[in-house]
Amino acid sequence: MAIEMFSLLLTGLGLGLLHALDADHVMAVSALSNRKPSLQRTLKFSANWAIGHGSVLIMLGLLF
Repeated sequence: MAIEMFSLLLTGLGLGLLHALDADHVMAVSALSNRKPSLQRTLKFSANWAIGHGSVLIMLGLLF
């Protein structure tokens, strides 16, 4: 049972990384975060983006 769960988690991580590094995703993040470049603004934008993505995953995990 543990190896199946580990395989599933590893597959999810791999697909998540593939999604995050896809060209259209990188361009969208770059375009949205490039309005007024500063380290603080970029970190805040990145944190909000990550919280949004993570909260959806947590909700789906709780449902299923």
